[in-house]
Amino acid sequence: AGAELGSEDMLWMELLIAEGGDRESIMKKWEVDRKQRLEEIRNFLNNEEDWDRYLEYSDRIPEYEQMEGLREVMTEQGAPMSAEQEGQLVDLLYSARVESGMRDRWQGRGILEQLSKPGLVQRLRDDWESGVASLGDTPRQILSSQQAEIFEAVQAEMMEEMTAELSEGLRYLSPGLGPKLSPGEDR
Repeated sequence: AGAELGSEDMLWMELLIAEGGDRESIMKKWEVDRKQRLEEIRNFLNNEEDWDRYLEYSDRIPEYEQMEGLREVMTEQGAPMSAEQEGQLVDLLYSARVESGMRDRWQGRGILEQLSKPGLVQRLRDDWESGVASLGDTPRQILSSQQAEIFEAVQAEMMEEMTAELSEGLRYLSPGLGPKLSPGEDR
């Protein structure tokens, strides 16, 4: 399971570094390896209910990762979330990511599509902002007004950090994309 958790990040890294023609073979290898890892996890669990719980959890890892930082900031600012609020927020963020199509566009094979077109960083920013907008007022129904303000600020900060990291990655890791970019410019 540990190898599966980091596999998507490693895929991004390998695809960014690779030349365009090599990307498909990297993707195919990742898909074969992923299928094998998932089969091994399913065989290890040896229980369909446990397997379903694992899939539900693993599908929501990006949202759980967001909760780590959000929980810390809210606690520091004197507005800690309850476990129930966190669970509702994870489900809400996951639903928004799936329903918006962002999951399909930015994970697995979707990465190849993203890397094949210019404007990668701006597309990520636009998708993120669209996803946040699709939440509407629902976070304010789950969270107190203070918590909702913190949530919105943390979401904006996370988007800035993600796009800055991606811009830097493109500049330094991608031989065909990054070095040609000037400071402040993104792909």
